[in-house]
Amino acid sequence: MRKFYLLIARCAVLVAFLVLLSPAAAAAEFGFLASWGEHGNGNGEFVSPQDVVVDSTGNIYVADSGNHRIQKLDTNGAFIDRWGSGSDNSINDPLALAVDPEDNIYATEQHIYFNPYSFHFRVRQYNSAGDVTTEWGDRGSGESEFNLPRGIAVDSVGNVYVADSRNHRIQKFDSEGGFIDMWGGFCRVDVERPYGCEGRFVFPSGVDVDSDGNVYVVDSGNNRIQKFDPEGGFIDMWGSFCDVELSGLDGCDGQFYSPAGLAIDTNGDVYVVDTLNHRIQKYDSEGGFLDKWGSFCQTEFSGLDACDGQFYFPFGVDVDLDGNVYTAERDNHRIQKFGQLSDSDEDSDEDSDEDSDEDSDEDSDEDSDEDSDEDSDEEDGKTVKKTIVTRVRVQDSK
Repeated sequence: MRKFYLLIARCAVLVAFLVLLSPAAAAAEFGFLASWGEHGNGNGEFVSPQDVVVDSTGNIYVADSGNHRIQKLDTNGAFIDRWGSGSDNSINDPLALAVDPEDNIYATEQHIYFNPYSFHFRVRQYNSAGDVTTEWGDRGSGESEFNLPRGIAVDSVGNVYVADSRNHRIQKFDSEGGFIDMWGGFCRVDVERPYGCEGRFVFPSGVDVDSDGNVYVVDSGNNRIQKFDPEGGFIDMWGSFCDVELSGLDGCDGQFYSPAGLAIDTNGDVYVVDTLNHRIQKYDSEGGFLDKWGSFCQTEFSGLDACDGQFYFPFGVDVDLDGNVYTAERDNHRIQKFGQLSDSDEDSDEDSDEDSDEDSDEDSDEDSDEDSDEDSDEEDGKTVKKTIVTRVRVQDSK
């Protein structure tokens, strides 16, 4: 009897082990899901999109900077609406986007006048219908003034943080644009001084806030991320310069080459757009490296489908409530979506491979039969040769 129970126990352990090894028990694979857009000025087309954000219902907003407008898409990337401003004497370029807890959209914008020539910077708040509800700011270096504001974020209570890039600082406002605080100042690290300059920046270009109110800043000119408490007190930093073209794709984990955008998911993980390395990097809230994906690919030469999951100067990133990641590619003029691949996606790939194998087997069988006929009858062989050549030409033309 004891041997019987031992046998049962061993079988149970074996079954549990096999279950753990089964595809169903394995973690779902993370990867490319979809892309939208191409170069153009029609609905759902973009020219140099700078940023992307997703609201609580899954609507997608794109800073279509080269077309001087913001576009709104549904969760499947279908066009819903667009808005912006411009006239015979001025244009408006959205630079960065954020969404607040009420699904209002905030945009940092560059407003250019032609006659006489001048340009101004401001923050605008839009409701979900595209109506301007609040705006503030101008060009300058004082409180509530900006010089190329490239990043914007809103915390859980509605406070607005702006990465005031050429002023090398972060400014904090209430939801109506009332000035609260600012911190930063210019300080550059280099080879001789790779660390230091805590709380100061060179061209900060991205900002986001986690659920605890901690503020993460992309210190682009110093190739690093800095983390602060809600009052701007320095907490931590990570990153340094690394060029994957020189060091290889795996030689630059945790390092950057002119990073641009940043987003934080509901778990507190941080996604950084490593712009000149043409990839996305993922970290935990303490700066521990978790993952990366992407490499250089230019759709103009390689084609849209050939560049799925790859990038050409990505600038903006956001994460929705389900953990899907969206990227805005400035020079491929499109939005890409990444997330957990469903079983149907994986099955589709397997089915495609199986169909390909079956077609290959069928072609092999046909060729074998035709070769056999050719050997048995020389006259028929000439006909078979013509048929084979015609079939290959048709496949090549596709």
